[in-house]
Amino acid sequence: MTNTLEFDQLQSLLKNGDLSFFNIYGSDIDISINSTTQYYLDNPSDNIDKDQTLSVYYLDIELLVDELKALDVKEADSQINSITRFFSGDNRYITYFLVKPENSLSLGYDEAGLTVEKINALAKYYTEKLIESKHIIPEESIELQFFTTEEELLIAYLKDIRECDPCILTGFYSDKFDNPYVYYRCCALFGKQRAEEMMSRFGIVTERNGIISIPEFIQCDLRYLYTPRDEGGLNFGKRLFSYSLDSVSDSELGLKKFEYKDSGMNLNDFYLKDPVHFLLYNIVDVALTVRLNEKLKHIDLFNTLRRMNKAPFSRSLVGSSIFYDSFITYKMKEEGKVIRHGIVSEKEKMFKKESLTHIIAPKMKKTGSIPPSDISSSEYSSIAAKFDGAYVKKSVSKIINDGSLIIDLDASSLYPSMMLQHNISFDTFRAKIISPLTYKFIDLLESLMGTNKLPERVFTSIFE
Repeated sequence: MTNTLEFDQLQSLLKNGDLSFFNIYGSDIDISINSTTQYYLDNPSDNIDKDQTLSVYYLDIELLVDELKALDVKEADSQINSITRFFSGDNRYITYFLVKPENSLSLGYDEAGLTVEKINALAKYYTEKLIESKHIIPEESIELQFFTTEEELLIAYLKDIRECDPCILTGFYSDKFDNPYVYYRCCALFGKQRAEEMMSRFGIVTERNGIISIPEFIQCDLRYLYTPRDEGGLNFGKRLFSYSLDSVSDSELGLKKFEYKDSGMNLNDFYLKDPVHFLLYNIVDVALTVRLNEKLKHIDLFNTLRRMNKAPFSRSLVGSSIFYDSFITYKMKEEGKVIRHGIVSEKEKMFKKESLTHIIAPKMKKTGSIPPSDISSSEYSSIAAKFDGAYVKKSVSKIINDGSLIIDLDASSLYPSMMLQHNISFDTFRAKIISPLTYKFIDLLESLMGTNKLPERVFTSIFE
């Protein structure tokens, strides 16, 4: 017989202390893992045999910075003077550019402003130049939009994201710079509430470890995918001396960023004195990320891995342990079983004297002993935490084939690189038995060389 609790009843029991959070099986499973695994159970046709095309929105921003101050993303006190985006859904590069009095004449502004003919001529110049240099392909187009206020620029840019409604937001370090900076700059200009409404249909933007989260978008940065784990990435690329966009593009594509430093100008001067080529510089940065993903297909690769493991996209970007958690959760649900993580108290809220007597007494720094008594689980944990080291009982070797075996695996931190390096995982049982003749041969070589550095081999004598 199954008893069902309504939410209000459950809430009351939890508040009164009649139930603990740890009494509820599956309650500690991440909500995104829970919902994603349930989706794949409900939709078995959505598997890796079925192609899945993701709409990707590439972006790069440029700033007019105060060179006397260190750049702080959260303070966001520097103007955004240019944003270029490329959307896989329309094959268009659109640049949103902030015009200032200092650079307006160089762009061709006059009393009538910047005419459509001049804008189209400039876009045509960029298109031809970048097709020739192989930064873009003929199927792609370039569009330019000019603004006299930063507020108008940001409103137009964020409106475009909403209209495109992409699945993925990407760039090169966009997760920790471009996207957060746009958000905090909007907070500075429009206020936090308005900024969140501009960034998200739900009006919700959260931040964790320098990365903002927007409910309807997944941020999957190309640099993060490419760099090795010891550099803070997911290790999809190869090891390089530098992981700048210029270095990675040069190594993978034979293409480089548009160079401006040879002219002796910094980026601020470049923007104010040569806006025509500054625009080109911004477009090239986005074009390189498009070409990198086109060749490497790292976003598709990651999506395939997470689909194989029935894992949520955003959550699994934190590391491979989420793949493991998701797949185990999926398989347990598929078999109609309930999974739990960590230590739970179930119905017992106390440890009995009898259970404590089985614990080996630790080596105490102080003399004396603690007599067994009924203590709460929290008190027990605080005492156990003071013990030096740990005690592992000698295992009993036997074959269990009655279906009663329960295995608790701590594989969350077992990265694929460690599995490969040491040939270890929960499903790997491989070894090579070396013939004693091999040891005899090594001994012979060492005796001829006059050295003997090998440790004593216990089993060699058995075969002699």
